[in-house]
Amino acid sequence: MKVLGSGMEIFTRLAFGALAVILTGCLEEKKQTAEPSALLFSPRVGEEWVYEVKVTLDRSAQIPEGLLERGPEGIKENYQKTRTYRGIVEPAEGAGELSCFEVRKDGGEPEYEYVILRSDAILAKGGKLGDDAPVILQKPLTLWKTSAKAGDAWGESLPDEAQPDGPPLMSRLFRYLGEEEIEVLGKTMKARHLRMEGNTGPLLLRHDYWFVDRIGYVKERRSYFSSDKRLMVMEEHLVEHNRPAKSPAP
Repeated sequence: MKVLGSGMEIFTRLAFGALAVILTGCLEEKKQTAEPSALLFSPRVGEEWVYEVKVTLDRSAQIPEGLLERGPEGIKENYQKTRTYRGIVEPAEGAGELSCFEVRKDGGEPEYEYVILRSDAILAKGGKLGDDAPVILQKPLTLWKTSAKAGDAWGESLPDEAQPDGPPLMSRLFRYLGEEEIEVLGKTMKARHLRMEGNTGPLLLRHDYWFVDRIGYVKERRSYFSSDKRLMVMEEHLVEHNRPAKSPAP
């Protein structure tokens, strides 16, 4: 099992890691259990979210490798991202059973996000890029908790396994900004607005995301700064949501 010291780039490219996220390139699905009604977010196997992504950047700036999607003609400023729920998996020995989301950008190489869905919280547990080994966190990151009130903040960090007494590999500050009404798929919905801030290499990342109960993440905005100058903004908007019919009871 790959530990975070050898795969930090996964937390830059995957929303949280989200966001927002299988062994040797093969995804082995386990049978999905009945959907617990108490869960804050209960996706169904095969459920799909399609996002339109727009990138605005200062082309004179030096952007760290891995933050931008590239094609034959260079940096992609507009592309489509699809997130599909693949069910409950155990991505590596000892990782436990985790909810798995497959992410593809313009139909490219798959990425995987592993999360823990609970009645009171959503936690990031790791991820996987293409054929790389899974990266599994010893301590999951709390992305959202139902006890949060507008203005509440909490910190999360990833320890350096090689230097337990040293500084963390990555630190993030999460803040719940409250509920907002936004347009989602042609309808006005109440969304929870959260913000995550921290350093990504030499840049400051400010990641805003909007979560709608029973749907999931519907909008994201990632802004990267160098000192006080904004170098790049990546915005994602949900444009399609496909939820399979519930399987009949046996």
